[in-house]
Amino acid sequence: MISSEILAKLTLPLFVDVCRAFFGQMGFEAKETDFGAGQDLSRVNILYNKKTNAPLSLFQCYAGNSPVGLEMISRFDDVMGAVNMTSGYFLNLGHCSEDVRSYAAANRINLVDVNKLAELINKLPEAGRDLIDEIAGQGQKGAVDTVLQAAAGNVPGCAKCGFRMQLRITEGKYREGKYWECPNPDCRYIIAFSEELD
Repeated sequence: MISSEILAKLTLPLFVDVCRAFFGQMGFEAKETDFGAGQDLSRVNILYNKKTNAPLSLFQCYAGNSPVGLEMISRFDDVMGAVNMTSGYFLNLGHCSEDVRSYAAANRINLVDVNKLAELINKLPEAGRDLIDEIAGQGQKGAVDTVLQAAAGNVPGCAKCGFRMQLRITEGKYREGKYWECPNPDCRYIIAFSEELD
């Protein structure tokens, strides 16, 4: 079971990965756009139906400590209009005022805070929960690979399934080194580490 406390401590890149994995479990493939990035704010992702490849909705993540502002939601609404979407999901670690909630409801924007996201994740089948728990767990263990991944800001996507790769560091008796690995347990695709991405 994943808790809202674990989700609330995630960095923005990990929060986006958790949200992508959640939507993936719901039958969507997320593709990042060039729209919307800002302070503690992810780029907007378009959600495609995995079976038909039809674009159905959008989502954006906010991992800031301050409340979600009306300006943020208004910009998200503008992006929805620009790409001809009639609904979207704004997932956030912060709080929303009544003005923000009213604007979102009037414009078919689903506000999802960490409590609601934890509730939705915990309703998934066990395999889906385990995948998301593993991704979210990267933020809890404070591992070197997570710190390097966040610092790099240039994480490759998996060529097979589209998940964001995770940097792995081995320091074993027989082998040492770095490589990128897909966190999706059904994939686990690996590529060589490139210093250009460090």
